[in-house]
Amino acid sequence: ISAPGTNIISAEMGGGKKGIQMSGTSMAGPHIAGVMALVKQAYPTLSPLELKSILMGHGKTITDEKKQNYLLSRQGAGRVQVDKLLGAVLVGRESAISLGELNIETQKVIPQNLSFKNISKMPLDVRLAFEGSPALSLTSSSNGVINAGESLEFPVQFKINVSLVKPEVEELN
Repeated sequence: ISAPGTNIISAEMGGGKKGIQMSGTSMAGPHIAGVMALVKQAYPTLSPLELKSILMGHGKTITDEKKQNYLLSRQGAGRVQVDKLLGAVLVGRESAISLGELNIETQKVIPQNLSFKNISKMPLDVRLAFEGSPALSLTSSSNGVINAGESLEFPVQFKINVSLVKPEVEELN
């Protein structure tokens, strides 16, 4: 997950009331810690993995000035969005999914079960869909209504066409 970490004004160590401008993970890390404290306060009964699912499931995809998505390796699950986190209604049992190692020039179908819990006070009509790389598709024959406070498991199949995977290459300046 990405968080603000550039040109952040923080308390200056030993500076009394003075602030100092800093950048890096030393600024982004505390930002996420604070966000997670807010999310835990909003959802006190959820487990740490469920809180992680909410955090990663509500990230905003980061794009450059040409509206091109940054590489996954640069942004992770996207930029944290506190307002979206605090309005979460659905929690996944998995915060991330591993599809394992793949051989080049192969296709692979990976069956999995995805479990979701409704943390709202209303029933939710859930339909699974995937948007992203054409190298990956998601098939699910089941959709369903998850009642308030209940969980439902969805059998799915991920299909990977490795020949369509583009390597993550980025020029370093």
